[in-house]
Amino acid sequence: MSLEQTVFLRMIDYYAGDPKRIAHFVKVHSFAALIAAQEQADAHTRQIVSLSALVHDIGIKLSEQKYASSAGSYQELEGPPEAERLLSGIGLPTEDIEI
Repeated sequence: MSLEQTVFLRMIDYYAGDPKRIAHFVKVHSFAALIAAQEQADAHTRQIVSLSALVHDIGIKLSEQKYASSAGSYQELEGPPEAERLLSGIGLPTEDIEI
């Protein structure tokens, strides 16, 4: 299984029971992958774009739990550590996570 497929499935698990959030990241991922392909991005850049699109709103869940809000400022606070946990947990190199 590819890294992208692994992240895709983990994000579905992460948002289990929340089809609206799942549908959103699936849609964003599809558009991001299409744009990267149309721009003829190299394989590494396409992978980073795809993974970033999948986890782009990962901070919403914790923001809503901790602050009862999905405000961008809370997402910016909660999202990066959560994304790092997920991405490092599947073996993505640190330099790719920090991009």
